Amino acid sequence: MQPTPTRAEIPEEVARSIVATNIGQVATALSDGKVLVTGGVGEGLVAADAAFVGDPATGRWEPVGPMHTSRVLHTATALSDGSVLIAGGVSDFESTAAAEVFNPDTKTWTRVGDLAGPVGGHTAVLLSDGRVLVSGGRSTGATRESGQQVYDPETESWTEPPHSPRDAAAIPLLCSKMAG
Repeated sequence: MQPTPTRAEIPEEVARSIVATNIGQVATALSDGKVLVTGGVGEGLVAADAAFVGDPATGRWEPVGPMHTSRVLHTATALSDGSVLIAGGVSDFESTAAAEVFNPDTKTWTRVGDLAGPVGGHTAVLLSDGRVLVSGGRSTGATRESGQQVYDPETESWTEPPHSPRDAAAIPLLCSKMAG
């Protein structure tokens, strides 16, 4: 077991940024064993656009450039090709429909098609065919979102599946029907 890195082992500017955005970040395992940490709440309780890649083997962290959209209460789903889809969340105290993909090889962000509507606090799951199902959450004004959306990495776009249930408890059933 590797010891936890001390603050002295993390570059000062990275440590300050991680500490400044340590509420509501989302961590995603990358295919190479590293971890992508995105978003969170920064200074003044404003959503952050910060992103870092950490290596558990060495305890080292590096900033990987800001996301296109600052966000908290978003999802980050590792895709079949090793990239990571960042979807929705809350930015500037409003839910956002923005989506983007992180490429861990080039450490770059690419905007992709927006969700059909703004949503934060939702869930996401990678389907067996490589698409991503996003469900639930709330839009600005705390209204409940109905239905789900499916992201297709081939077209970089979203669609709503037919007979989309409103209850998150129905997600496993929907996933099995969509994958089969």
